Amino acid sequence: MTKLTKPEPFSGKDYESGREWLRRFDSYCISGGCDPHRIQPGTDVDSQFRAEMISLLNGAAAVWLDSLPPENRNSYRALREAFEQRWVLPYLTGTRLAEETRLASRVMTANDTVETLYQDLAAICHKMGKGEQDLMIHFVQGLRPDIQDRVVTGCPKDMMAAYQMAQAAEARLSTMPSAPSLTAMVEQNPHLAALQKDISDLKARQEQLKQERNKPICGYCQKYGHSQADCRTYKRDRDQMSQKPVQQKQRPQQSQKSFEGTCYNCGQKGHMRRDCPNPRKSGGNKDQSKTIEELKKRIKELETQQKKNEDPK
Repeated sequence: MTKLTKPEPFSGKDYESGREWLRRFDSYCISGGCDPHRIQPGTDVDSQFRAEMISLLNGAAAVWLDSLPPENRNSYRALREAFEQRWVLPYLTGTRLAEETRLASRVMTANDTVETLYQDLAAICHKMGKGEQDLMIHFVQGLRPDIQDRVVTGCPKDMMAAYQMAQAAEARLSTMPSAPSLTAMVEQNPHLAALQKDISDLKARQEQLKQERNKPICGYCQKYGHSQADCRTYKRDRDQMSQKPVQQKQRPQQSQKSFEGTCYNCGQKGHMRRDCPNPRKSGGNKDQSKTIEELKKRIKELETQQKKNEDPK
């Protein structure tokens, strides 16, 4: 085998160039008759390839090399593992994550066929090292719903059986007449057009009611959309009440009955002593008590006279 030339120096620009540079350096080692994974530490070959690898690192890679601890620089194997950790594994992790995302999101579109879906998924699975079982799972999941139902019903045992069922379903569905679209049906049937208009009006009304329910409710008129302070009905009624004069209830005059007795103050008839217009006389109580005594005496006389009339004996 002809020994290859040394690869170009590595400056640590990005992870992709680090992965590719390490692959070229491994090929250079193999062309020299040494397997880079089997070089024993402490041998002349180990010292030779370690020195050659260090001489090809510059720029950001040289700065990284200076920051390495001594145990990661004593042998070619330790230096190579440190290089993979820094410049290769981040690329592999990001690439695998991107491939997993691409594999999970690959589904049939309107312009896709079963064959194009299978080819894309097979290429991704081969690149990621996935087996036939994983390929069949992603293939069935990426099919159109109408084709997927027929394949799942058929219970394929392997990838080839699933591929054949999908192709047969695709061919069968392509010959079937397509169902008319809703727009064409509405244009042909005026009753459907009127029904669709009623449905759209109902949805608009429901949306309007939903928006009104989210607004405040007035405590005076019980309507949505405003508060009592902004209610026009409340302001109108309040202004009317403030402008309306307050009517006071008039008490009916009590009819005064005329007094036919005699006043104890002046002795005249037609009024009582409390309503007498003449000056009040002193000793009124004595005169009143005297009059009462006379009345009592007069009553006794009348009773005695009545008894005599009833009993002539």
